[in-house]
Amino acid sequence: PDDSDALKLQGKILFVRGKLDEALTALNKAREKHPDDGDAVLMLARIYEAMGKADDGANLVQAFVKNHPGFAPGHKFLGNYYAVKNEPDSAVEQLKAALEAAPNDTESYLMLGDIEMMRKNFDKAKDYFESAGKQPNGELFSLMRLGNMSLTVKKFEDAQKYFEKAMKQFPDNPQPAEGKLLALLEQKKFKDAFDWVVKRAAERDKDPAAQELASRVMMMAGKHKEAEEYLQKAMKLAP
Repeated sequence: PDDSDALKLQGKILFVRGKLDEALTALNKAREKHPDDGDAVLMLARIYEAMGKADDGANLVQAFVKNHPGFAPGHKFLGNYYAVKNEPDSAVEQLKAALEAAPNDTESYLMLGDIEMMRKNFDKAKDYFESAGKQPNGELFSLMRLGNMSLTVKKFEDAQKYFEKAMKQFPDNPQPAEGKLLALLEQKKFKDAFDWVVKRAAERDKDPAAQELASRVMMMAGKHKEAEEYLQKAMKLAP
């Protein structure tokens, strides 16, 4: 194919099939036709990563965003690249540039929060996580990050509140319930944890995750027969 979009599609297919050299050729041809195509640049960078040449991919993206500073996905790619290389200052710089170009990008806020949390800048991390919660589809990620960070800094009651809020707003997602259980256990509220998990399993008797969580708590409590019963029920309910 000689059309740029067709070449990009061909490159994607070859990439998925593991034919990296051929994918590289197809995408370079696509770029020759449209040098300003940021998507093609990102695909090339990911191919370089898969070839063990992450630096070459990053250099390519760096050159592109220098001429196209409004290309948020490129800045976000570089933010992740520098975070993996343990260069947090460079990562933050790129992620802030991504937000300048795309102020509602949930993932950039979350990545910035993760970096600040790793640097133990917990107040900054909290601000970023809270900002993520105000973006499209960001609330669950925000509450989970805030809950897990509260666990990290041993603010277990705060963690419990974040997870409970997430459970209320996203009742079918199993992760907040697991977080709440951890928060209760860290507070040594073992009876509360036990009673709550059993009650929840009864209320959500068609939910395999609720049954599996009850099984784990029963195992912790040394009630092996009950643990097996809950586990069997979870397995039967699982899709």
